[in-house]
Amino acid sequence: MPDQWRQPNVLKAMLGGRRPVGLAEVSFRDLAVGVFLFPGQVLVATRAFGNWRRPVLLWLVVGTLCGLLTGAAAYPRLYHDSVEWAEWFGTVVGEFRVEPAAFGWSRPEQMPFTTRCKRWRLDFAADAAAFAPQAAEGREQHGVWITPTKVRLWWLAPAGLFSGSTAGVVVKTAELTDSVRALAGMAATQRFAGAQFGEYARHVLLLALPFYLVVTCLSVLAPVVLYIWLFTLMALVLRRGEVTGGFASVFAVNVLCAVPAMCVAGVYAALGLPALDFHTVFILAFFLYITLAFSSIRRMLAEG
Repeated sequence: MPDQWRQPNVLKAMLGGRRPVGLAEVSFRDLAVGVFLFPGQVLVATRAFGNWRRPVLLWLVVGTLCGLLTGAAAYPRLYHDSVEWAEWFGTVVGEFRVEPAAFGWSRPEQMPFTTRCKRWRLDFAADAAAFAPQAAEGREQHGVWITPTKVRLWWLAPAGLFSGSTAGVVVKTAELTDSVRALAGMAATQRFAGAQFGEYARHVLLLALPFYLVVTCLSVLAPVVLYIWLFTLMALVLRRGEVTGGFASVFAVNVLCAVPAMCVAGVYAALGLPALDFHTVFILAFFLYITLAFSSIRRMLAEG
């Protein structure tokens, strides 16, 4: 950043929303570097000019890279676990058939039948059986419920405030019946040998990689957008003394604050560390960056 940005009189003028005469423009490169090295100065400059386009462009570039990093780091484990599960499933059923109005398999011959693999439970049941995977023995948190006409993915989630659950968890489900039929149509066959399930899984996972990375990017960016808007509206409603320059400037401040926070959260998620997810780390880093930015401004003003 130019040295003139460090001068207290320049900082005071920009805090008041005025651009001093002859002040150098902030290039995209200066913005990208300064958001990490000079948080206070860059935020003040953005607020003074009310320019949100460059911050949004920087946020999109960094957010996309974080999403790709997170997805690329998680994909190998997803690939390995999915292929292993598919190979195990093939040994369980022997052969899986997709018929016009039903599904069929070689094994098991007797239902109901339950088996397990890597904390997943696989239940084979008759069509008339009530769907209640949580009532079965075992401590699995997710599984697949298969009947002659339906395939259903289920998982346990913490009970919400209005769930009415007394057990502390609720069962959430996703219907996979149509997806299974669609995969059968893509493969141009209705009979799948169990010994080839691993190869089927590898083929599908490789085809799905670009879509997986896109979904990962969206899952990273979408909640961050919500946080940015939330903190922008809060700042405008509360009308704190630091808020100057109107909506565009406050919005740009929060967009820039999100950039380093996303980098920290992306590295954390890529390392696969336990306990915290991407967005929890993002919120913590976001608060820390805002505190650091305004502390830096106050310190430079006090030194002048």
